[in-house]
Amino acid sequence: MTSYSKERLLPYTPQQLFDLVADVNTYPEFLPWCQGAHVLVQEPTFLTADLIIGTRWITGSFSSLVSLKPHEHIYITSSEDGLLRQKPLKPLLSHLEAKWHFKEHQHTFCELCFCIEFQFSSSLYQSMMTHFFQNAMASVMTSFEERARHLYGTSPVSFFSG
Repeated sequence: MTSYSKERLLPYTPQQLFDLVADVNTYPEFLPWCQGAHVLVQEPTFLTADLIIGTRWITGSFSSLVSLKPHEHIYITSSEDGLLRQKPLKPLLSHLEAKWHFKEHQHTFCELCFCIEFQFSSSLYQSMMTHFFQNAMASVMTSFEERARHLYGTSPVSFFSG
């Protein structure tokens, strides 16, 4: 199992960052490794989605169950349901858990925490990605920050920790 955790203090509200992360259908527009996204069910407190992820070397799919608590957190777990009914691909992940926490800080910032752990379905993919994992996850955080700047026009100030 591979895991990653990062905290950042960003000049946005918890609601803005929550809305950005919960908007799964837009992921292919700004996440370089996300080649497709399809929300199957959308409710106020949960959603299910199918994603196609990949690079030049690896492409696959996974389905996720997403628990939503506006302004506070988003919890994501992989699921065997769904699996891209439109275009079946080999499942890429055997396990995925991700958590986003959003906490207001001094009325003008959001303390954002992103934690993820996953296991690829292939031991070859797992060993390959372990080598690139830290950079790949840092690029996820950078992509979300850039998207927030694009959507909300706030200055690109962030403070790193963790």
